[in-house]
This record gives sequence, structure tokens and C-alpha cells, in this order.
Amino acid sequence: MDAHAVAPWRECGPYVVLPNFAEVVRLLDDEDETGDRPAYLMARSDQLLELTGARMVVTTLDGEGTLLHRLGQPPYRTYAQPAPQHMATGAGDTYTAAFALWLAGGAAPEEAARAGQAAAGVVVRRQGTAVCTRYELQRALRRQEGQEGTVQAAEQLARLLDEHRRRGERVVFTNGCFDVLHRGGT
Repeated sequence: MDAHAVAPWRECGPYVVLPNFAEVVRLLDDEDETGDRPAYLMARSDQLLELTGARMVVTTLDGEGTLLHRLGQPPYRTYAQPAPQHMATGAGDTYTAAFALWLAGGAAPEEAARAGQAAAGVVVRRQGTAVCTRYELQRALRRQEGQEGTVQAAEQLARLLDEHRRRGERVVFTNGCFDVLHRGGT
């Protein structure tokens, strides 16, 4: 459930609630005096679960990522690549959709949190309202796991290239020798 006020839904026993940081502060009727939002939330994890009646609470921290709270487990943190605030349109809804989809597919909550973060990261890189396609999400997850954009073993590289070719994409190679493009020193 992604509602601006989650406390009224407590008696329903929601499976997961996804408040943002400001909503959590209101729920706790408290203030973050430290300025360290993740630490503030980690110290109040059990209290958040109690006040919401949910099995899980995912608190969103805008450009700082999210914290997944579960009873008896330490909070699990995801990290975001910050984007300008004016580009955040739809990030929360996208996170919620990907998180719910992963859970519905049987993924562990931590995997769902990573998928939600990756999907939100895709949409905040675009102007206006945007969607995250399956292909873009897969690519973002590979990048998040260090499987794309880094040095690869030959077998892994061959698999990645085959995947791109199957999708009809063009594979281009450059060798990084660009010295001919500048005059050099005098």
C-alpha cells in the first residue's frame, strides 16, 4: 500500500506499506534531529512496523534510496543515484510497481527492493512522466550487479553480445585510441 497516511490502514494488516520520509516523520510524530535520515529510520524500524501493522515497511529517501524494514531483520538499504528533484516524477509509483511485481513473482523482499530501486532509477533519468520497460529494468539490474559497464570475462561478454544481437541491436567496438583528435603539447 502506498498511501500518504498509512496509520488508518493498520487494522487491515497490510502486507507492505511504502511511506516516504516526510510521511514517516508525521506517523512517528517526531523530528529527525540528526539530519541522518537512514540512521533515524534504522533506530525506529520496530516502531514503524508496530504503528503500521504491516509485515514490511519500505521507507523511501528520494535520492538516498530506500530502507526495507521487517520484523526480526535488520533494515535492508538500497542506494539511488541522485537526480534533480524536478525529474523525480513517478519514481515512487515505479518503485512500488516493480517491488510488488517482484514479490508477486516469489522474489525475496531484498530482491524486490533492488528491482524497485533500479526501476525508479530508470524513470528519474527522463524528462516528465516516463515508464520503465522490461529491457531497461533488466539492464539497470545488470548494471547494479556489476554485470554491465565493467570488464567482463570472455564467456560473459559473449553471452551479453548474443543477447543484444537477439534483440536486433548493433554491437560496436572501439579501441580507445583517440590521440589523433588533439594537437598535443607545444
